[in-house]
Amino acid sequence: MQDSFYHHTEPKNYYKYWYHTRQNVPEKLQNLKYVKQFGDAIQGHIEAHRIHWEEKMTEFRYTGGYANFHLMRFSKGIYIDHNPIWGLYKDAPTNENIYNHFLSLSNDRYGQHKGIFKKQRPYTLFPLQMTAVKDFKETLRYIVWATKSKTYTIFKTHPCPGNDTDHSVLWNFAKKHNAISEYTVLVDGCRSQELVEGADRIVSVDSGLSFKGMLYDKPTCTLRNHTMMNDVVPYVLTNDSILDVKPVLHKDKLKWLNWFYHRVCIDFHKDDYVDKLLYKFRQYENQGLNDYEVHKW
Repeated sequence: MQDSFYHHTEPKNYYKYWYHTRQNVPEKLQNLKYVKQFGDAIQGHIEAHRIHWEEKMTEFRYTGGYANFHLMRFSKGIYIDHNPIWGLYKDAPTNENIYNHFLSLSNDRYGQHKGIFKKQRPYTLFPLQMTAVKDFKETLRYIVWATKSKTYTIFKTHPCPGNDTDHSVLWNFAKKHNAISEYTVLVDGCRSQELVEGADRIVSVDSGLSFKGMLYDKPTCTLRNHTMMNDVVPYVLTNDSILDVKPVLHKDKLKWLNWFYHRVCIDFHKDDYVDKLLYKFRQYENQGLNDYEVHKW
């Protein structure tokens, strides 16, 4: 079904398929309007077979923004799913405006659980993601390390239900192999804000909470290389080097946020989002620029 849809559906109708595949997940459906806005804005400017959301090998790709879904991303090439470490943010300004803007946002990609976490002792936060599929091995490896190193860790369940994000298979497997301990605590039903604010550090495979961790000056690292934030949030092996990670330097954070907002994102809360989208498209299509040239400062 998806292959047929990919080859024949116009961008203006993609939101219907997006709804069909997520209709039982209200935490995701709150973002349906942005998918429709994007499709309407790009409709008529590009042939349907050249652009897609799900298909990563398509010439052009678009997707919801990292951390904040309405800061949607549009790219021709590798910037959405295979972001290299190019250091393009280093030429951006260090002004506080965009930093303060992000502080005013929720910085959560989807709707959150309602529970309020109450801190009882120092902890590392590990946001669970697609634990049933691509994140299984990395997450399991961290659980084993947390127990062995006695690194007290809160594992936050993903706010969006689904087979890919169901943590039960992973957790039961870890229990069966004696990896679960007093240092590995599963927390379900709590929103991200208090969990991030109270954490000593944030570790994830590739969670949007890396963004929130950086924003709140938490030592933050990822267990997967070539993620959206690896320019400033380091990729680490699952060993004691995790304990040596430092918060992102403030000046680097300001530069990265300014670059990210102005070069990577298209803010669908702004009235000029159509102009920004089509300008970026014309840079690729009419000017023949590549990803590096489009995203540099």
